[in-house]
Amino acid sequence: NMKKITYHKNKIKNITENGIQYTDNSGNLGFIDFEVCRENWTEYVNSSEDFNVTNLSIDETKCVGYRNITDNHPYIDFFTEPKIRFEFKFSLSCLFPKQAFIEMQARIIQVGWTTYDLS
Repeated sequence: NMKKITYHKNKIKNITENGIQYTDNSGNLGFIDFEVCRENWTEYVNSSEDFNVTNLSIDETKCVGYRNITDNHPYIDFFTEPKIRFEFKFSLSCLFPKQAFIEMQARIIQVGWTTYDLS
């Protein structure tokens, strides 16, 4: 189960060290809490066979989700419950999806967090 949001820079209200305030596709205000994402990411890594890790501590990571710029529609998935995916699709409001993706990822890093690269 995943909530998908088509990226548009006007949908991002704020990105801080606490998280992302955004508007979803229906115009509702939402918040992605980075601390909750980090907890969920840690659980995911420890229980997944993909990482060969079972004892990652929450203090050892600043990861809040994963990203893929090489997908047909680049995306960033945040480990909320359910997950929230920002999809970067070409449109009049997003002429350069990969550039928008890079800018959002840079902003996440700027406020002290990161996402795992699937590309």
